[in-house]
Amino acid sequence: MPEQQTNDMKLDSGWGWVIVIASFVTHTLMAALYFAYGVFTQTWVEDFQSSAAMTALVGSTSSGFASMSAPLASFILNRWGCRTAHMIGGIFVTGGIFTCSFAQSLSHIFIFYGVFGG
Repeated sequence: MPEQQTNDMKLDSGWGWVIVIASFVTHTLMAALYFAYGVFTQTWVEDFQSSAAMTALVGSTSSGFASMSAPLASFILNRWGCRTAHMIGGIFVTGGIFTCSFAQSLSHIFIFYGVFGG
């Protein structure tokens, strides 16, 4: 009997490793986004003539929205699946960070980096 059970098992075709690598890249990019915030802070203080406290609030907003979006992400994940949830999150983050390059004030950074980037 044990031989028959092992023959019936489907072997992994390698797709699992693609998922592992994609997940690693996603987590690495998101961690880099959060930890690179300190590099942006001084530039934003100088460019937008704002206080360090107001500029630091952008990073806090980003972390806060990342945590607050968990119920929405859970709903999307349960409703449409992992791939769709991942793609929707990626589109929001990419759009937010890309739009930051056109920001004219710190309030734009709050919205695009803090809300959409989080």
